[in-house]
Amino acid sequence: MKTYSNYLNLICIAVFALAGCNSNNTRQAQLLKQGIHTVVIQQVVQTSQYTYLRLKEDGNTEIKEGDSLWVAAPGMEAKIGETLYYKGGYAMKDFMSRELNRKFKEFCFWIV
Repeated sequence: MKTYSNYLNLICIAVFALAGCNSNNTRQAQLLKQGIHTVVIQQVVQTSQYTYLRLKEDGNTEIKEGDSLWVAAPGMEAKIGETLYYKGGYAMKDFMSRELNRKFKEFCFWIV
């Protein structure tokens, strides 16, 4: 079984789309086979350069119910409850955000 860290490295490369939608499990499974992940925004933190997002993946059985993923993208508008589709990014462990004065155990920078 893959660890969450290995999974994070696998999924982190670029944001595909931002849209609110109601998707079904079949569609999500098809997207996941293509490496496209469906996530729902749980928390948004704006800084001077980045938008930090806490995300929950939808429809991926490899991710435990309580797991969430923190990512940062260049400043963008985002709202709690919105759905994002992405494929990849740059994964980091023990990332320290100086601006937030916070250390993230696992983190991903999205490349847009």
